[in-house]
Amino acid sequence: GGSGYKAPTLYQRYVPMFGNPRLTPENSLSFDATVGYSRTNLFRVGLTYFHQAITNQIDFGFAYTNSASTRMQGVEFEARLSPDPRWSAGLSYTFLDARNAVTGALLIRRPVHAATLYGDLRLLDRLSVGVSLGFTGQRTDKYFDSLTYATTDVAVPEYWKLDARVSFDLVRQVTLYVRGENLLDQKVSTVYGYKNPGILLYGGVKV
Repeated sequence: GGSGYKAPTLYQRYVPMFGNPRLTPENSLSFDATVGYSRTNLFRVGLTYFHQAITNQIDFGFAYTNSASTRMQGVEFEARLSPDPRWSAGLSYTFLDARNAVTGALLIRRPVHAATLYGDLRLLDRLSVGVSLGFTGQRTDKYFDSLTYATTDVAVPEYWKLDARVSFDLVRQVTLYVRGENLLDQKVSTVYGYKNPGILLYGGVKV
């Protein structure tokens, strides 16, 4: 466990339109407990319970504000299998219960369920590929109507996100790579009303 202190940034306090010079620092108290099992590099599994209480949490809705008190608790599960040095696979899952400690309302933009399934494979001495499939569950958010100046609760839909990469070691310490994100072209939205890009492709050289 431990305690923490986080002062608001200059951006959060003074950015035009959204800043709040009256922001006060966050204070937090947290602890976690983990049980796990591993067998050399072949197999690893772990389960963690975590709990965090924050006072004066800094949030952003349509401006930066302090929440009176929040509580976040949940469990994280992780499993990884690597029976051969040439390939590995894994799964992670998080259950999160994040609420306003006074009203009991769910905190915005924090999914209750999130999971990732991934795998890596080395096909040749120089060629490797990797794939990950992530799931982000439904979240709550706030919608501000600029005509009526009313704020209402809304739901941000769940989504799946498929990413992949291919890399080739050209020479020692020089690697060519291609990476694709959101290959299923899902309508990914982390904030209500703002959609992230569709399929993204990257390529380059690492030295």
